[in-house]
Amino acid sequence: MPSSDDQHGQSRRPSLWRIVQNEGAGYDAQVSLFNRKSKRQGFDKVFYEAVRRGDLNAVKEMLRKNSELLNTEFTLLENNALQVAVVARQEDIVRHLLEQNPDPEFLKIKNGYGDTTLTLAAATGSRAIVQLLVETYEDLVDIKNAKRELPVVVAAFCGCEETFRYLYDITLVETLYVSKEDQNLNTVQVEKEKAVGYHNGFMLFKACITAEIYDIALVAFKEAQNQCIEEMQKEKGETLCSLALDFRTPRINGFLPWLFHNDFQHGS
Repeated sequence: MPSSDDQHGQSRRPSLWRIVQNEGAGYDAQVSLFNRKSKRQGFDKVFYEAVRRGDLNAVKEMLRKNSELLNTEFTLLENNALQVAVVARQEDIVRHLLEQNPDPEFLKIKNGYGDTTLTLAAATGSRAIVQLLVETYEDLVDIKNAKRELPVVVAAFCGCEETFRYLYDITLVETLYVSKEDQNLNTVQVEKEKAVGYHNGFMLFKACITAEIYDIALVAFKEAQNQCIEEMQKEKGETLCSLALDFRTPRINGFLPWLFHNDFQHGS
């Protein structure tokens, strides 16, 4: 049974992604408003703000005096200091904190919304920070968030194409098109998974359609076409809606002709 925080987080999650992606004064104001509602016990405002503004010397000094600050749970959005730095896009701070604690278990910690440090980084679109995390613990690319989205899928859904392409190049094909979790599920669980459409290949396809990354959408459809057709039929056109609206865009590169004149007819 999910906690009340988890349940609240699930309902607030779309606005959470908008908060993570916005920049500048508006971004700071939204994060401040959000955090006033979700501060954790022991919240250290001085350290938190030093991390957010990228004051490396101050962060180093405060950690020297109190190393427990590294593992402090700050907000629903930022479970620890590393996640604070990731959300604030502070690359130097992220690098230093990783040097302080490169433990994979630390990197796998999820925030109050069920996102790992890497899915948060993928949402911000910071390719440099994503690469730092992956180089520290490459298996992070295979760990899904609470919505069962891989980091590469999160990057696409959030419109971060450069970060998406980096993650796509380093994510194993087996991970993209054969869910490792699904291999260990019983029949009832498999049917439940299929019912909500969380097959990795279909989620990749859907995210790429949303982000207008049509070349990879085509690859995803070819690799998982039966699942994509099945899930699109269940959605009654939801995934293809944005594609249809962009019918005249030159970025399609032959996607629609292939889609409607090849194997898609098989599922109609």
